[in-house]
Amino acid sequence: MSVKEFEAENSIANGADEIDMVVNISAVKVNDYETVREEIQRVSTISKNLVLKIIVETGLLTEQEIENVSLIAQDCGSDFIKTSTGFNNVSGAKTTDINLIKRIVPKMKIKVSGGVNNYKTAFRLLSSGTDRIGTSSATAIIDEFNKSRENYEEHFDNKSII
Repeated sequence: MSVKEFEAENSIANGADEIDMVVNISAVKVNDYETVREEIQRVSTISKNLVLKIIVETGLLTEQEIENVSLIAQDCGSDFIKTSTGFNNVSGAKTTDINLIKRIVPKMKIKVSGGVNNYKTAFRLLSSGTDRIGTSSATAIIDEFNKSRENYEEHFDNKSII
């Protein structure tokens, strides 16, 4: 049993209702997609009745690698592609990544993490098709949204815009 399988089983035994699995970046980088598929399939089998998110670390991958991993994740029954753990020292989620994933696997959901620390970024990513955002800045984003909404209402006084 691999560490990923053990961690999935242990998480489920302790009440998890969703599983996040980081894709094997080393295997992706050497084009060992058989290993990538086997690992995702094994964790998918273990978490069959739960939400499974495959973390692909888009900031470390080429477009082709993102495409390959997204297709494998979909084939293995995963529910989400997650752009990052949020802990790598790479650029945050980009709309180009969201657009690519949506084009390749349109029925899969997308969760972005990493670099989402203001309302403008969150809005841009949600507008691109993101389904969930993982952030440690939720309060600041909501405050910024509420402030922008107040400004909108102040300037337009709830009039219709045609």
